[in-house]
Amino acid sequence: MEEPTLEKNPSTDLKPRSRKWVLLLVCLTLSIAVIVALSVGYLWKISQIQWQQIHQQMVEQDHRLQVALSQTQTTLNAQKQQWITTQDAVKTLVNNQPKQADFTRMQVDAFVKQAVFHLTFEKDIPLALQCLEAADRMIATSQDLALLPVRKALAEKIAILKTLPIVDVVGIVAKLSELSLQAEKLPQIPVAVQPDVAQKSKKIASEPVSTTAKTNTQIFLDRLEKLAEVVWRELSNMVVITKSDQLASAWLSEDQRASVMIHLQAKLDLVQWAVIHQREEIYQQNLSQVDYLLRHYFSEQNIQVRMMLKTLAELKAISVHVAVPNIE
Repeated sequence: MEEPTLEKNPSTDLKPRSRKWVLLLVCLTLSIAVIVALSVGYLWKISQIQWQQIHQQMVEQDHRLQVALSQTQTTLNAQKQQWITTQDAVKTLVNNQPKQADFTRMQVDAFVKQAVFHLTFEKDIPLALQCLEAADRMIATSQDLALLPVRKALAEKIAILKTLPIVDVVGIVAKLSELSLQAEKLPQIPVAVQPDVAQKSKKIASEPVSTTAKTNTQIFLDRLEKLAEVVWRELSNMVVITKSDQLASAWLSEDQRASVMIHLQAKLDLVQWAVIHQREEIYQQNLSQVDYLLRHYFSEQNIQVRMMLKTLAELKAISVHVAVPNIE
């Protein structure tokens, strides 16, 4: 008798394997869930920390803004108070300022005082005239009837000043400065031989000598005369010799020349001072002394000396003194 054989079911063999896969899948799912949960927790923690930092920064910034706003409010209050103070000061100044007529009178008085100063102390007639004319224009602009007598007096003073001769102080000083520059470039100064030296030479020549000496002298003079004739003939072929009755001239030493130049420059400086201060006597006196120095120590044949003498003559014809009236 045959024994029965058992057949294996394929489904029953797969159950253990499927269970393993299911368990593995469940584990994997749990692992992923844990990882996700940990990641979410970590990110949440980080976000909480960042939020706290942002919140702290916002609180600090708000505090700073509150402090800045408080300071700005304080500054605005101070400026507002200063503005109120300035307005009060302006109102006080406007209420206390002088009237237009009083202001005009003060300006006219200031112009007249300036004119008196320029005329009395500086002898500046054009500038004094400008000050008076400015005061007259101011009165005309103000149309204040109370100032009409003042304007009449100003018109009289202006008419008087316009009749006065105006001394060109700047022009005269410029000419004198040019003379000083020209004087420094004058040629070397010759000086004539003293007359007593020539008279002494004539006296010695006219004294009598002994007969023996006269004979020897005559021989010497004869020889000298012949030699002079030979020299004269030779010189006549080379140069032209002219005779002059003037005394021979010699050159000044450097010290003497320096002394003359210093004296000349000092006189020109005095002339400039006299022009500025309108001292007529000192002006004419020093001009004459400069003229004497040029004629005595320099040759009038020099064109530069002639031009300087001509300029001096023109300056002598000018009067630097003007009698100024009282315009107070």
